Amino acid sequence: MEIVFCYYDNVNYEARGAEELTCLSELGHVSFVTHSYPNTIPNNVDPYVTKKKSYLEFVLLGKKVIRDVKPDIVFLHDDYCAIFIQYIKKTLPKCKIVYDMSELRIGGHIKGKHPLITKYLITDQEYEHLREVDLVMAANIERAYIAKGYFRLDDIPLVFDNIHRIDDVVDYEACENKYGHLFENNIFTVIYTGGLVAKKERDICGLIKTFEKLGRDYQLIVAGKTANDPEVDALIEHNAKNVGNINYLGRLTRAELKYLYSKSNINVVLFNLTVINNIYCASGKLYEGFFEGLPVLLSDNPPHVRLCNDYGVGVVSKEGDYSEAIKKLQSDYMTYKTNVKCYMESIDYDNRVHILREEIIKRLQ
Repeated sequence: MEIVFCYYDNVNYEARGAEELTCLSELGHVSFVTHSYPNTIPNNVDPYVTKKKSYLEFVLLGKKVIRDVKPDIVFLHDDYCAIFIQYIKKTLPKCKIVYDMSELRIGGHIKGKHPLITKYLITDQEYEHLREVDLVMAANIERAYIAKGYFRLDDIPLVFDNIHRIDDVVDYEACENKYGHLFENNIFTVIYTGGLVAKKERDICGLIKTFEKLGRDYQLIVAGKTANDPEVDALIEHNAKNVGNINYLGRLTRAELKYLYSKSNINVVLFNLTVINNIYCASGKLYEGFFEGLPVLLSDNPPHVRLCNDYGVGVVSKEGDYSEAIKKLQSDYMTYKTNVKCYMESIDYDNRVHILREEIIKRLQ
């Protein structure tokens, strides 16, 4: 079986894309079209990589590979690849199309510096042509039901949750030398791996202000990229001068993150509930912490509420001040830890890629 996988992202940093690539390599020979060369290439995979991160170059390369390979299946990852749907239907009408809607960008949310171009090439393409796809995938059950109605789909999308585990080998001696000092005083430690990102996406400002109030009996570790936001920078600087309980470490390797998760007390995943994509998001960062046994502090969006109600693995905060939720997790810490352990034991993680492969085969028959 010949498969073309179009992926406008960096598979080295996105666990979902890496899992999908592995899954497809077990289905047949894969021609992988992307803009960043993969560090690890599964058997049966030939990468086709653009010379630079150019969307136009990616689209042209993707069409060329599809035309040359004449695949049985084209797997499209996300709205950047919606532009291929109509092309495939016209040039290869018998080809099956699988479309992973890992993002849910509806309700007028348009990304990028050129909104009109983005709207025509990405947003409108997805809305106009998604019904022509043979199999649609979504990242959780809430997104699946919304997508079915909004895009007028005949079937509910196949749910493939963002359940990710860090399997990288940790050099504990090197990590102890680099980060061990953060844990020397046994302070209750909260880890946040969303970076100092733009506050329209995540409530990093509210989290920083919370640690100003909590004081030196608590510390926050922040890992990830910075958005160079003046308000965030000012809050970090103020904390450093007055409390000093926030440690920004920048972008780290997955092995370093695994070490920090293993040493921290709770994980934090927060989204500002401003657009549909955030409101119905359940990040893979949740599960990276769960696999290391960490209970979690969460923002008040439906997938988070469902997770806490069903499994008792964390606390949802309905206010911008997260101190009460952190103290609640701390006061009954071992109960939450036990709930996390039980929940993770119920997940067949090692077989999830195999299960996805079987579901794709079944639904494309």
